[in-house]
Amino acid sequence: MPPWTRRSHGSISPISPTARSDRLSGGQRKRAFVARAIAQEASLLLLDEPFAGVDKRSEATIVTLLREPAADGRAVLVSTHDLHALPALADDAALLLRRILFHGPVSEAMAPANLVRAFGVDVAGGAA
Repeated sequence: MPPWTRRSHGSISPISPTARSDRLSGGQRKRAFVARAIAQEASLLLLDEPFAGVDKRSEATIVTLLREPAADGRAVLVSTHDLHALPALADDAALLLRRILFHGPVSEAMAPANLVRAFGVDVAGGAA
């Protein structure tokens, strides 16, 4: 059994080490990349848009997997535009637009005023 399967307590479906990545679905490929990153036991994980091109089930699996190294004291930095996954994924968030606009708890980052500053869209109803 691959070591990443043991560490993740079976929360990710095993993929044959001989499987060709061009035969995997987008979700399987993302899960394999995340699992490989976690298995390397690096003290810092950097992920760019890990939810792009995956279904909601794969997204939930990836969120669960990413919480594990964070719980072990490793730093996990994720860039994403997928804000609905943020509360389950992160403890803190930074909103960027050419500079840091906000850094702090996710609940405060998700405040409408902060989202308007970062995205230029009023979450209550349109462009700001």
